[in-house]
Amino acid sequence: MSINTAQQLILQHSTNPVNNPGYETRTDKAWARAYKPIKKVTSHTMAGADGRTYADFEDAILPLQADDESRFRQGLCRRIAGIGGSRPKQTPISEENIAENVDCVFSVRMGNTRRTVAIGEMKRNLLEEDWQDGTIVSASQKKLSQELRGYAYKYRCPQVFCFDGSLLILLQFRAYRLESLKDEACPVDCWTIPIEGSSCSLWYGLYRLLAQGWRRCQGEFASPFTVGGFVPCSREFYTGLPIWEINGGRQNSHPTGYQRAVHNENGALIWTHNVNPTEWETGAFW
Repeated sequence: MSINTAQQLILQHSTNPVNNPGYETRTDKAWARAYKPIKKVTSHTMAGADGRTYADFEDAILPLQADDESRFRQGLCRRIAGIGGSRPKQTPISEENIAENVDCVFSVRMGNTRRTVAIGEMKRNLLEEDWQDGTIVSASQKKLSQELRGYAYKYRCPQVFCFDGSLLILLQFRAYRLESLKDEACPVDCWTIPIEGSSCSLWYGLYRLLAQGWRRCQGEFASPFTVGGFVPCSREFYTGLPIWEINGGRQNSHPTGYQRAVHNENGALIWTHNVNPTEWETGAFW
């Protein structure tokens, strides 16, 4: 019996028909004006010679791990509250009350703690080519960018998406700490995936964004730990990767060569070494 990968399963139903009557959403939320617009993004999609859109996730997203194919669809998707057939219900993701409700919240709970994996907004025929071009210049897209940055900060979530019926944009704020989300200089990764003419399906793009958000949340759930006698000094906010301090400098690679991985059977974050025993960053998740 063959076992399909998550990507193969998603690509079996890569697009859904969309009834687009041509209405357009306008956005100019008063609360969002307090946030800086996004001026530039690093685009990770490009048009090929065949006219199709191609997306590159490997330069900006953590690589797929052992549990992504075998556990993501079976375990994580049962835990994540996502997009259903109707508008998703807004439920608190933390004890803090958030007055401004984003349209979609993907979140995960472990014990009594809930973390936001990714958030998204649904618009109508609003998105423009600015996001693919890399420079946000039109007034409508600047206002939208303020809204998306504001939601990212309020929900403490650097993985954000927006869908307008014909185009999906995936954003990742490369924030090393929460407050960096508000910084105009914070780098932003961007993928623009059209509903038609793309080698990457909408669902696979969203899958990769969710997987990135899940890895970040795994790091946030971790208790204090040591690997090879070293204690991480901090974590990278947007990825959840531990930061190690050595000789006065900081790095995300372990000082003695341990490699971060995921336990195939239980989803725990582990550190492996070619000589030393495996050490655990987290407990089991499945």
